[in-house]
Amino acid sequence: MVGEQGKGVRMQGLIQFIKFGLVGVMNTAVDFLVYALLFRLLGMQFLLAQVFSYSAGTLNSYVVNKLWTFGGKAGANGTKATAGKVDKGEFARCVLVNAGTLLLSIGLLYTLKTGMGLDPLVAKIGVTAVTVVVNYIGSKLWVFRGQ
Repeated sequence: MVGEQGKGVRMQGLIQFIKFGLVGVMNTAVDFLVYALLFRLLGMQFLLAQVFSYSAGTLNSYVVNKLWTFGGKAGANGTKATAGKVDKGEFARCVLVNAGTLLLSIGLLYTLKTGMGLDPLVAKIGVTAVTVVVNYIGSKLWVFRGQ
């Protein structure tokens, strides 16, 4: 019985990881779309566009991960007691992880654009590859810990 229970826990973890990855793809799409619109269509300065686009992706990330990936914390009777409710500590951790990741992304974007002369959209691809990993680790181990 214990072996089957362990398999169930591992399967839940795998499903959660896949959901997180799918949400990450959605967040990245939101981030890129907003960035491209602000930078290319509206002519916004590339670093300022990064702040707005990353913030849009962060908001999407918190909402969808909270409601779908992690589904809130289970209540005493097994129901999803906090599903759909904002946990202030959790939201604060999400903002902190994403603020740190945003600062990292701005530094990398600036370096790739000004130091290496890359087009800002091309540089954004490289930056995204790094920040996705940083954000996942922070989200799994700190923001939505124990879920």
